[in-house]
Parts: sequence; structure tokens; C-alpha cells
Amino acid sequence: MDVNTDFLMLEKMARDKSLPSSLILQEQSPARRLEAALAMAALLQGDDPVNGPPRGVFLVEARSSGAVSVEDIQEGAGFLLKTPYGKGKNILVVDGADAMTPEAANSLLKLLEEPPDHAAIFLLTSDAGELLPTVRSRCTLFSLRQEPFEDFFKSLSEKYPRVTREEALFFHHNRGLVTENLPLKTLRDMLEAWKELFEKRPGLAELLKAADTFYSMGVSSRSGDDSLTAYRLFRAVTASLCRDLLLLHEGKEGQLMRPSWLEFYKKVDFTPRFLILLEELSELPFKEKMNVNRRFIITEIVIKFWDEEH
Repeated sequence: MDVNTDFLMLEKMARDKSLPSSLILQEQSPARRLEAALAMAALLQGDDPVNGPPRGVFLVEARSSGAVSVEDIQEGAGFLLKTPYGKGKNILVVDGADAMTPEAANSLLKLLEEPPDHAAIFLLTSDAGELLPTVRSRCTLFSLRQEPFEDFFKSLSEKYPRVTREEALFFHHNRGLVTENLPLKTLRDMLEAWKELFEKRPGLAELLKAADTFYSMGVSSRSGDDSLTAYRLFRAVTASLCRDLLLLHEGKEGQLMRPSWLEFYKKVDFTPRFLILLEELSELPFKEKMNVNRRFIITEIVIKFWDEEH
């Protein structure tokens, strides 16, 4: 069962204690889906969501590798078996459930098949289709409705007063990158590096240097999570540039995500091979297999982009 919903409906169901004990919450923005899950958990426990972290919640998140491990799920299962506090429940929240390893997913499946009576399981994901069908079939799927752009821009501006409309539009389209600490500086650095490539006809040496620059933006981060975010950001930025170029080629300048880049876009030669590449890269998936050579992929994309454009 798939329910298209919003915060208010979820909060009402939590207050009324009518939430299913096992559910999937689908929303691209990690910050937004975790906020909703913790608010539901607080209301289920009879607490006020504004009073800090709810009682009786075990939160599992992806490790620095980007994966949710079987050990984390097993630890969460052990927590669910404990006697709950008061009249509340023991609630397991798995954020980034689509990043579970096969072993973790199978361990969770066993838990879903025979959950304790006093337990609730919330699986948070940006794409429920990435979960095992057997996991999905044992849960009710709730998809959070997308927040209107103007509301999103307003809330983002309150936290980041200097965010531009173009930057906000990018994050609205790529809500999986909207975390507690918005990677705004990395986005600006990446766009600046791309802009330098658009301003001149780069040779191989310049392309290799640019690829190293993109790669180092993630590697130089202190944690693996930041590194993974930077890599996904590169893929999302590349896809958004390609979509803009396709719109320009189709004469749809008014629909560009970055109208301020129009003068740079117009320097591009739309060869037949380049148009094929743009179509391919415009659909560049946000996620990819965990164990990939990120340096190689970034270098390949950068070189191929400008090689096909000539």
C-alpha cells in the first residue's frame, strides 16, 4: 500500500496511534524525512516533538562507507526486544534503508516477519524501489509530498541567508543533498571549476587537473560521509548542467536552472555525438554502487564531456 501524504497527516496518525507498526517513509531530503520520523516517534510515545529527541528510539544510519551494516540492524533488533519505557514502544528508525547491505536487509526481513508486539519499525529512504520486494511487502509505504519551491526557498533562506535562487532551485531538484549541513560551499566550488572549463577550450592537461579538483573536494573532507556527499554532488551538478544545455538546444531558455550561465552555455558546440552524451549524462543517477573508483568515474565524465563537444 502506497500513501501520498504530508507532515500533518502523519502527525495525526501518530497522535491517534493509528500508524502501522512497520512503515517506509519515502522522501529525497534526508533532513526532512528524519525530522518527520522523529516527530512521529515522539507523538507515538506521548511526547512533544519540540522537546528534543524522543524516548525509546534506536536510530541506525549509514556508516562512513555509505552502507547500513548487518551489525547495526542486529543491534537495533536487540533494542526492540527490550522492555519498553512506560506505555510507549521501542522504535527502530533506519535512515537510508536503501543503503542496507544484502546481509543487513535479510536480517531486517526476519525482524519484519515476527516483530515484537511493543515495537515499531520506520524505514527511511529516498527511493523505496531500492528496497527488497519482500521488505516492501511487509511495510506500508508513505511518500511525503514535495514541498513547493517557494516554501522550500523561504525555509532554506532562513538558515542560509546568502543562498541564491538558482542554488535553491538546484537543491529543490536534488533534495537528497539537503542534509543538516547543506554542502553549499562545495556546490559553489564545483560550479566555479565547471565555469572555468566553459570559459576556455580545455586541453587534456587542464581536464585532468579539473577532474583532480572535483575529486579532491570529497577526498579532502574529514569524514567518509562528506566524501560521499561531494561525489553525489558532482554527479548532480553534472546532470543539471547537461539538462540546461539540452533545454538551450531546444530553444527553451526560459526553463534553464541557471539562466546566469547562458553566456557560457552558448560557447558550446552541439555536435551530434555531444547531444547523445548530454542525454546520457542528464539522467546521471544520484546514487551508484558503493565500491566504485570515484576518481576514475569523475575523470571519465570530465574528459568525455569535452571530447564529445569538440
